[in-house]
Amino acid sequence: MRINTCTCIAEEPSPNGGGDITGPVDVYHLNADLAPLPQEHLRVVLLDTKRHLLGVVTVYVGTVNTCLVRAAEVFRPALMHNAPQLIVVHNHPSGDPQPSRQDLELTKHLIGAAELLNVELLAHVVIGRVRWISIRETTTGIFKPHKLMQEVA
Repeated sequence: MRINTCTCIAEEPSPNGGGDITGPVDVYHLNADLAPLPQEHLRVVLLDTKRHLLGVVTVYVGTVNTCLVRAAEVFRPALMHNAPQLIVVHNHPSGDPQPSRQDLELTKHLIGAAELLNVELLAHVVIGRVRWISIRETTTGIFKPHKLMQEVA
């Protein structure tokens, strides 16, 4: 993710829990409101072991092209709300969802942190103005193959 400065937002998960997340298109629909925003926003989608939605938490709001991301802040909502799985989603205000080098580095860093915390990072979805990209689906060598996670790709 393009990183520099931002604000950490402390929120409770949204109360619309219960829906199933079966793939990245569900993540996009749940977070489509990010597409027109003028600043980068990073959210975590919290899931239980059956991939039922527990909530969505905005972790950071950055600038037009940057957001400093600390792994501890990304995983805090999952730990606080006992969510064993999560998906990271952020927007690109430029409208182009192509992951940057920083997005890929952040994803690798978060995968390592997730392993240490025993939380599954299922995907990282980047939302642009009219389309979205799942880093799991489009970038090889970052996420380990996992049969149970294929449909969430």
